[in-house]
Amino acid sequence: MGQNAWQGLEGIHVLVIDTDADVRAIVRAVLEPLGVLVTTTTAAGASEAALVADVILCDLELVEPAGPGFLAALRMKHHRRGRPAPALAFVTAEPLTDARV
Repeated sequence: MGQNAWQGLEGIHVLVIDTDADVRAIVRAVLEPLGVLVTTTTAAGASEAALVADVILCDLELVEPAGPGFLAALRMKHHRRGRPAPALAFVTAEPLTDARV
């Protein structure tokens, strides 16, 4: 990919919610040089950051409210403020063996 493919990322705010410090550090190291504002936390309780983020990367294995229930609560908060909900991606390093996805 050429440099132009990454230009659209500048100024985007990404919230990374993960208990693994290495994951948080790697995402920051990859995205910040591209001009992305990265906020990291270990819990979904970072509701203020979630309300201003454009994209949220969330560890699927976190306990509620960080898992799938987090999305519904986040959408409701954004709806009340008249804002579109951020893009949300759940990530996990563990194999999924149940029907949560």
